[in-house]
Amino acid sequence: MITKILVVSSSVAPVGEGGAGGVDVTLTSFLACMAQFCNCKIDILVPDGSTIKNETGKVIFSSGTCSIPAQNLEYNDKILLYEDDVSLSFMELCYKVQSDYDLILNLSYDYMPFYLTDFFDTPMFHLVSMGRTSRPMSYIIKKVYNQSPNRIAFHSFAQARSFGISDFQNPLYVGLQSRKYTFYDKPVESLVTASRIAPEKGLEDALEVARLLKLPIKIMGAADDDAYLQYLMHRYQDVEAKWLGFLEHDDFIRQIGNARMAIATPKWEEAMGIANIEATLSGVPVAAYDRGGIKEVIFHGKTGFISRDASPVSIANYYHEALGLDRNSIKEFAGKKLSLESFFGRLCCWFSKEGIQMETLCR
Repeated sequence: MITKILVVSSSVAPVGEGGAGGVDVTLTSFLACMAQFCNCKIDILVPDGSTIKNETGKVIFSSGTCSIPAQNLEYNDKILLYEDDVSLSFMELCYKVQSDYDLILNLSYDYMPFYLTDFFDTPMFHLVSMGRTSRPMSYIIKKVYNQSPNRIAFHSFAQARSFGISDFQNPLYVGLQSRKYTFYDKPVESLVTASRIAPEKGLEDALEVARLLKLPIKIMGAADDDAYLQYLMHRYQDVEAKWLGFLEHDDFIRQIGNARMAIATPKWEEAMGIANIEATLSGVPVAAYDRGGIKEVIFHGKTGFISRDASPVSIANYYHEALGLDRNSIKEFAGKKLSLESFFGRLCCWFSKEGIQMETLCR
């Protein structure tokens, strides 16, 4: 029996252009594991301008103005919607076609899908993409969890706790194809960091690490905040920084793998930090701040190091220890823990809690 799934992508930017952040990788990962392990048909709902391939079903484009990213708002700000907001278009279409599907999976971090959960006859599941960002989003996510705990999943324990949810038990993390990631036994003498270029990502600390170590650094990611980018480029003119912008995934894989160490210095609580997982799948050790779910996917002393002292000096001090880790072992360990197959198993377990049995999803 073919399981029919409708996936709602991020509404803040076209998919495949970098503005949707980790949702892009989560969506690609979901499609890949379902295509490999499941007899299913998956249609995906994306904003106009998206560039994504879907071999398991249709790509449905929705017009309208992309939503305001929640991370761009202050904690107590109200929810703001455009009259033609893409998130509203998504929900209107979902409601009309819901009877064509066995389940709806929402990946967008928008108020409306969570609010409308119980208005749908077809079960709507939510994979929350970020930690706590605003009072309205925290309220609605916790409300849906309290009413229908099986309908919400998080990438990590730490992400769930950021919403005041302490009894969540089965984080999904993510799953990626280890063999896709380029392995460099003798990488160039460089650091690398990958994230949206936005203040909450703390890129000034990453640049400070490069300054302390007197090493070049590659910086990958879409510029969410041009003023912040200009500030960084001006302040750190003495650092050999290569601003690579948003890269196609094949180019991204080559760049992140060809570095001595990856670093993550966020100012906020990361849900998980997908780019850090991608680094370890390339065999690159990661040194990161202990913020959010990062420490659940970077294993201290095995695939990198986690610093409780969130300072550039602490990250720089891990550099020589990181070089001592075996890159083949890093890649193998990360590949086992965060494989597509393990991700698929966690998804099956989640969906089965609402009566969608594993055997209807698994071949």
